[in-house]
Formats: sequence, structure tokens, C-alpha cells
Amino acid sequence: MKIESASDTHLAYLKRDGVTRDGQNAMMFDAANGQVDGASLAQRCKGDRHHFRFIIGPEDAAEMTDLKA
Repeated sequence: MKIESASDTHLAYLKRDGVTRDGQNAMMFDAANGQVDGASLAQRCKGDRHHFRFIIGPEDAAEMTDLKA
């Protein structure tokens, strides 16, 4: 049985199927580089006990055209 870390579990939740407006799989991105690979992000976070999560859900997200901005 594979034991996942809290960051692995959180990344799996963020990347779950059907979370985008058009029902597609989610993409991971950061402020500096645009789209990033979820596996490489998980590897960078592995063993880091200082893992903080912020989930931002704007009230008018459905009306926003550019969620990154």
C-alpha cells in the first residue's frame, strides 16, 4: 500500500478530473513560469514539512475571463 504525503493528496485533489470550466483536467501553474508539471512540483515539495495551502475562490469566478490575472 502506497502512503501519500499531505502534499501529494492535495495535488491530486487540485488536479482531479472535470475541475475546469469546460470539464477538462486541471493544469498546474505558477506566477513566474506559467504551466508547471504536477509531478515535478510534488518532487520539489517532497519532505518539506512547511507546506502551506491557500485556496482562492473568487465569488465572481464564473464571470472572470482570466483567472491567472
